[in-house]
Amino acid sequence: MKKYPFIFQRLLPKNTPLNLISQHVDCIYQSSLLLNELLRYYFSNEEISRFIEQISFFERKADTIKNELRQLIRNSLKISFTREDILQFIHIQDNIMDSIEDFAKLLFLNRISFIIDKQVEKLLNSLCDEVVNSIKNYKEMIDTFITGYNYGFAKPIFDLQKKNIEQLDDLEHKIDTLSLDLGKIAFSFKDRYNAIDIIHFNNLIILLSKIPNSISRLTDKILDFMNY
Repeated sequence: MKKYPFIFQRLLPKNTPLNLISQHVDCIYQSSLLLNELLRYYFSNEEISRFIEQISFFERKADTIKNELRQLIRNSLKISFTREDILQFIHIQDNIMDSIEDFAKLLFLNRISFIIDKQVEKLLNSLCDEVVNSIKNYKEMIDTFITGYNYGFAKPIFDLQKKNIEQLDDLEHKIDTLSLDLGKIAFSFKDRYNAIDIIHFNNLIILLSKIPNSISRLTDKILDFMNY
């Protein structure tokens, strides 16, 4: 008799893979909302440690959720998608959280010694804005996918996802353009400024620009899931 509760728990777990993926996305989204203010404090030469602590909190929470998801799909008797697909999905999604945390920590580790031109500051803020927007749109896509999974993937759901993907593609293009512009500016400083600062600045751009690439891979997988 003692085995029955365990069997029921495996058949009907408290959480589902999609619920945990949604919770994981929420950690990413909440941490992304700190990026604009983090940059503002950085450019103003103000203390940014509290932002690092908050983002690290969300990263640890995301790690806990990721581990819970791994344990869930290892123990569940029945799941809607292959274990390999879910593990790959959460791995790519977790890369977004890592990029945000790495970006914040890189800002904390080094203060650029030269004064950043206002135009460059504006471009970097614009890049950050578009990255935050892409995460917001991705979160909406996950929410729509879960709604469709629970109630059926009717045509309106597919149409909404198509619209989300078009918006994400547009954001990815904007981010690529801004990243290239900022990269050119960074290397135009090579004869005037400290090489470490140039590399540091360029690495900040790379970390942000990796995020839409991860999102693009995830949207492809979501479409695959919808066609299961």
